Amino acid sequence: MLTGAPSSGGVGGLIRRNPMLPVLVAGLGSIIVGWLAARSPMAAAGAIAAIIAVAIIARSPALWLAIGLLTIAASPDTLYGITAGKSLGNPQIWKGLLYVALFPLLYLRGVRREYLLVFAAYGVATAMSRLAGTPVEGLSLGQTLSSLMTLCIAWIYVAVAWDWERDQVFLKVIAALPLVSVFLGLLLTPAGWSVFQSGSPPRLEGAAISALLGGVGVGATSASIFLWRRSGWRPAIWLGLFSALCVFASLGRGAIIALLMAGAPQAWRFMRHLLRQTGGWTYLKLLFGGLVLLVAVFALALPGLQKRAETGVSYNAETRTLEKSAGSGRTDAWHSFYKLAEENLAFGRGMGAGPIAKIPQQGFTAQHNEYLRLLLELGYVGGLLVLFSMIIVLWRLVRSAPAVVRPDAIALVLAFAVYSATDNTLTARHLAVALLGTLAIGVAPAWSRATAPASDDEEQEELDVPLDGGPAEPEPVGSGGRRLRPRYAG
Repeated sequence: MLTGAPSSGGVGGLIRRNPMLPVLVAGLGSIIVGWLAARSPMAAAGAIAAIIAVAIIARSPALWLAIGLLTIAASPDTLYGITAGKSLGNPQIWKGLLYVALFPLLYLRGVRREYLLVFAAYGVATAMSRLAGTPVEGLSLGQTLSSLMTLCIAWIYVAVAWDWERDQVFLKVIAALPLVSVFLGLLLTPAGWSVFQSGSPPRLEGAAISALLGGVGVGATSASIFLWRRSGWRPAIWLGLFSALCVFASLGRGAIIALLMAGAPQAWRFMRHLLRQTGGWTYLKLLFGGLVLLVAVFALALPGLQKRAETGVSYNAETRTLEKSAGSGRTDAWHSFYKLAEENLAFGRGMGAGPIAKIPQQGFTAQHNEYLRLLLELGYVGGLLVLFSMIIVLWRLVRSAPAVVRPDAIALVLAFAVYSATDNTLTARHLAVALLGTLAIGVAPAWSRATAPASDDEEQEELDVPLDGGPAEPEPVGSGGRRLRPRYAG
């Protein structure tokens, strides 16, 4: 369904029109499970799990999506060694789950057609690269499709016609992801997992790896800001602070820079709020105390960052071990990837070349630079086409943002752009969904309120832009109880 507003109906309406349908489905499901149990207990267990998943989707697509989002709190491809088998560590399974988790709600909400531009650009650029590019050795159609699914997953979440009133719950899930990850890591401690990455200096990683926890922490902090600004949800304060601490404790340089950029508007509001509430002298004292606290945080994190640069410890994605390499190995790897791209700078080495490109530096299955990956796979022609489409979509998202969070949306987009130069913000599903999913839901209009009829007892009030750092205050209504201007106008 291609629409700009949420739709109604779904499985519940189908069951109400056909009351015998659940009985028939249950009977057929029992026959299938019984037949499978006689042949393969494992297949029967898988069928039961699938039936439970279908039941959750049918009853509550929102719950199913929340479960899908919670999976990015962990990194199963690094946890599989202490779980129930290597198959659980296949990243394709968890990538597919994020798609499957979204599709039922995508059907109910519809899509924003103007945000499908990125998919069209990827399709054209992939076709040009396949026709005129120089494919790397081993590049198959299956690898191309797999990479397309990976790179498009965040833009699927962007294209949904989200409704702030009904869907802000998913921002609450994203805001809680670092807390869930650390808690899950602690639960796995008896099984041999550690919430701190081994090596020197130790880096907080929760149930993922430190680089992923840092990126998810940036998205979680921004989600907390959106929730606080638009809804005044009080747990957002503590979840945001915890997420920010996780980013610093992960010692990810790109993540820390992105956090400082994304959180700048809220920090500025907080300072203005203090000045308005406390007066000059008290404000200076509080400002001095805040600066001391900030310096203390940096004093704790800076030695670890310096030690990282000196020791050059990096994560080998192939062996899942820590290795020593100067500059975390990225600078040398970037040079090697660029040499591969030079063979066809116009049309690239083919969509999907990034994960299978062979370079001297071991352990790099991703470029840790989304701009470099665009150049490597699609060349200047296709890469600039895709990049331009992304800029247009992100610009439209920012323009559609309510005024109360527009500075935060701009800051998050800029942080995402800078962060993409040093990490896999689209290649890694954790970062892609946490960052762009937060942006898409955080700026979503309130469809349900905008389309609801006004009543004399309950008025629909606009949120105006306050000077302080707290939630927005309701705008005064005009004569007759009507608001003075449309909700989130402009």
